[in-house]
Amino acid sequence: MSDLNIPQELQGTYITTSKGVEKYEVVAARNYCRNHIVKFYNESEQLNVLMSANSDEIKKMNDFIVSCRAWSNMESPTIEGLLAITP
Repeated sequence: MSDLNIPQELQGTYITTSKGVEKYEVVAARNYCRNHIVKFYNESEQLNVLMSANSDEIKKMNDFIVSCRAWSNMESPTIEGLLAITP
């Protein structure tokens, strides 16, 4: 993975998470993704959209979250790519 501002000494290392043993880069990408999502829709807003919004708003939020998750699962995600994803 490139361009995630990961210190050289941590690149390619593995860490234990609640999901098991994972590459540091995978965990970093997932954290960037989560932070980007909550910048636009914090957890309370996500619940409010699901409970009260019309189907267009729900689809808009869902499409945004799916796009962010797809970014985090890319082979070599970049910060610029993530920042280009907006609701």
